[in-house]
Amino acid sequence: MRLKTLTLFNTCLLAAVGIALAASLWWAQQALKVPYTLMDAYLNIVSQTQALQRDTEAYRMSGDAVRLQQAQHTAEGLQQSLQAFPDDIRQPLAAPLTTFIEFMQTDLLAVGKLSGDPQGLLTQAEREMQAELDHLASYARDGQQQGARQAMEYVRLTDELQGDLLRISLARGKLFSQNDPTLLTNLQRLVKAAQERASALDALPLLGVVEEKDSSNDPFASLLGVTTSNSSEATDPGADYKRTLLSLLNRYPGELERTSALIVERAQLQSITGERIDSLQAGAAQMRPALTAARDGITNQVRNVQLAIIGLIIVIALLIERSQRALSKAIGRFAPVLSTYAEGDFTQPVESSSRISELKQLELAANQLRQYLIELVTTINQQAEALSGTS
Repeated sequence: MRLKTLTLFNTCLLAAVGIALAASLWWAQQALKVPYTLMDAYLNIVSQTQALQRDTEAYRMSGDAVRLQQAQHTAEGLQQSLQAFPDDIRQPLAAPLTTFIEFMQTDLLAVGKLSGDPQGLLTQAEREMQAELDHLASYARDGQQQGARQAMEYVRLTDELQGDLLRISLARGKLFSQNDPTLLTNLQRLVKAAQERASALDALPLLGVVEEKDSSNDPFASLLGVTTSNSSEATDPGADYKRTLLSLLNRYPGELERTSALIVERAQLQSITGERIDSLQAGAAQMRPALTAARDGITNQVRNVQLAIIGLIIVIALLIERSQRALSKAIGRFAPVLSTYAEGDFTQPVESSSRISELKQLELAANQLRQYLIELVTTINQQAEALSGTS
């Protein structure tokens, strides 16, 4: 091997190490971008999941179709954002999200329709009953003024029915706030008692309080512009008041059953909605360990590559150091031998034991010089002896 070749080889090794180090640094930079990009995308996923939860809760409470459209748009955006993740990472959230989107198109619509006050019909019925009781109370006072004998009985039953209606309203509010079955029995008992008093009131004779009713107010005739003759008739309104009150009380238990079923259905749908949202949050939470594992795996790969490059640099440095030491050792063998030559001792030849051609040539030249010096000294000695013999 030539010394020039060895030097070129060492230079190439150092250049290769530099290129490998630069390539590994570039690869490490690109590889480490992946987990951080995925983590940013994951934070966006979490934000979209929270926005979806807020829109869903807002729609569930208000029934606003705009909030439902916002929730659907957020769900579609969330589904598109998941495509940036590998299959094994997005799977914990992809399946619950698909189920939730299907749920939004079916049961969630029913949740919004049931978002209003489920007790509205009962409250309206109680208002109407209170209005009829007010009419009956006024009717009883008019009867007292006219000296009707049954007027006091009207007043007593009306007052008792107003108390029953107040207790029904309180029991109804307590029932739906506490959801206690025993309170339903108490409410049904109060309604039954009110129905019995209303039946007793309906059985009382009329008080003979009459009011003038104008029969000329024909809306159809007024619409056609036809003038009808003015006529009026005297009627006792007590029968209408009692019939309307009794009808409202008889319809109240059916409205109560329908309202109870409506509240149960709404509670079930709300529970299902909560479960769907919880599954989305759980899926988003399960993605984080997978992302952390992927980040750790890439970090380990980068570390292993860097360690391999460092090890390669150390090995190349040791090889260069060994070759340089061998070269220095081989060159160092020439100095002692040449020193003995300078002292006139030519007995020891030069032996470098090197594979480098330049050192081989140097060894050959030193040995040729030794041989030349040996011959020169021998010739000088022979001539000196000859000269001394002649003298």
